[in-house]
Amino acid sequence: MKTRSGAYILLVRVRREVTVRIGRLGRYHFASGNYVYVGSAMAGLDARVKRHLRHSKKLKWHIDYLLGKSLVVGAALFPSKKRNECKIARRVAAHPGSLIVPGFGCSDCDCVGHLFFLGKKPFGGLLKRLDKKEKKKKTIHRKAGKG
Repeated sequence: MKTRSGAYILLVRVRREVTVRIGRLGRYHFASGNYVYVGSAMAGLDARVKRHLRHSKKLKWHIDYLLGKSLVVGAALFPSKKRNECKIARRVAAHPGSLIVPGFGCSDCDCVGHLFFLGKKPFGGLLKRLDKKEKKKKTIHRKAGKG
C-alpha cells in the first residue's frame, strides 16, 4: 500500500473529568465530554492514526497524554500532499459551540490550539460541516461508540 500524507481528526471522548500532565505544557484539566483533535502526518497518515489507536506507546505528542485517559471513538482522514492541519483546525474552531484548548497540539504552528472541546454535542454535525468544506475524499474509521 502506498504511504499517504495529510491531516486527520481524532474524535475523543473523556468519560470523567480528569487532570493530565501534558509533557512540558504542564497540567491540563479536561471536563467530561467530546473532544476533537486535529493532527497531520506528512509521511505516513494511516500509520499515525493507527499509532494513536494503540493503547501502549511511547508518549511523544500532546495528544498521547490525553489518549491514555480517554477513548478514541473515531477518526477522519484528509489525504493531501499539502499541509491542511491548520486549515482544518480553523474549521473545527468555527463550529458552533467548539471551544479551543489553548496551547494543545500546536507547538509547530501559530494556531491557538488543535484540540477542541464540544461538550455533549455529538460529532455528527461537525463531520457533516467538514465534509461540505473538504473536496478531497476522507476516510472515517470508527473504533467504538457512537458520535
